[in-house]
Amino acid sequence: EDIKRIVLMLLEKYKHGGIEDLSPKALTTPDMERLSAFKKLKDILGIEGLPSLFQKVRERVYEVSPV
Repeated sequence: EDIKRIVLMLLEKYKHGGIEDLSPKALTTPDMERLSAFKKLKDILGIEGLPSLFQKVRERVYEVSPV
């Protein structure tokens, strides 16, 4: 549930700030720090998994579904 909330917050940041807000840097904002977002993601994914998470989110945001 926490990860879902963090990802949704990241998408909201993207919506307002653009693709540059879909990066690990977004985890250092006050709202993310209040959630301990970096620690939670790191504990679940490992430090090596963080770039992959952001890459997958970027890919999903720009994924085009067939018409």
